[in-house]
Amino acid sequence: VWIGTYNGGINIYDKYINQFRLYQHREGGEQGLSESRVFAIYENEEGDVWVGTDGGGLDYVDHIFDKEGNIVSTYYDKSKRAFQNQEVWSIISNEDGKLWVGTIGDGLYLFDEVTKELKNWRKNSNLSSSITDDSIYAMKLDSRGVLWIGTDRGINAFDRETEEFISYQINPEDRRVFSSNTVL
Repeated sequence: VWIGTYNGGINIYDKYINQFRLYQHREGGEQGLSESRVFAIYENEEGDVWVGTDGGGLDYVDHIFDKEGNIVSTYYDKSKRAFQNQEVWSIISNEDGKLWVGTIGDGLYLFDEVTKELKNWRKNSNLSSSITDDSIYAMKLDSRGVLWIGTDRGINAFDRETEEFISYQINPEDRRVFSSNTVL
């Protein structure tokens, strides 16, 4: 179990020895997280782990397992760091392994780890099909491939084919709709 903490880095619970291993930011060190404030942890099907931090961006964490599947060691590949100096609050991947990354203040990114290609969507007040806010707290891909995004200004559904957003926001006159536009 990987647990991200605010100022405490990552705590990995090892059930076989009944204790936690701690991984944090180390000032001036080559090893360690870019920041110890961790907002998101994502592990893909291959076991690659990406960590979203507060101000350090997106870290890639690799680990080595023993024959029983226990983590023996963990190291950080600084060459795979992305979104440096940004707050990354949410990370998921789609069916082709590309990462969707939600940032605070810099919108939505699609990141191809292999080619390092980035695509960014930000709020555009002149475009009705734009995302409603650049602060993204949560994301979920549904079974139809629609990316649902929780922001400071409601929920956005992103159609990946048309690259258009549909927003759902609070309606004070209809209490059947959610009660706050900040969606975590």
